[in-house]
Amino acid sequence: EVDDARAAVQWLHQQPFVDPNRIYTFGHSIGGGVSAVLGLLDNVPIRHGGSSGGLYDHTTFLVWQIDETVPFKNSPKERSVRLLHGNVKHLQHPHYAYVGIEDVPFDESVTAMSQEPKGAHPLVIERVPGDHFSSFDESIRRYLKLTQQER
Repeated sequence: EVDDARAAVQWLHQQPFVDPNRIYTFGHSIGGGVSAVLGLLDNVPIRHGGSSGGLYDHTTFLVWQIDETVPFKNSPKERSVRLLHGNVKHLQHPHYAYVGIEDVPFDESVTAMSQEPKGAHPLVIERVPGDHFSSFDESIRRYLKLTQQER
């Protein structure tokens, strides 16, 4: 999933109609997790990434394993390479994470990630009104405002 997203960004970067200095990624839920993990890769030509409800920790995949929705071998190593959690200090690009105030399952991971050692690039976490789904509109509004201010 991350390899596909990286390939898409690299393809966009080569297109003549794309400003190569203004490529951003943003996703909701697991798509937000993919956007966050893209920020760990140095060969992804993005200015920064964003997410809405995408700050997963390893327990998420354990819960999903019960109903077999995880499309990979659910081992500690496989989980760790699919998470920003535990890897914040390795960010190669800034990441702006928006999490709903009522999105209670993310409370622990938000706390843990905000306390992780920092690297050269920041993880900025903002709590927004709503739950996992109703927080999306406000999250994307804030992220788009951020990208528009960077012109």
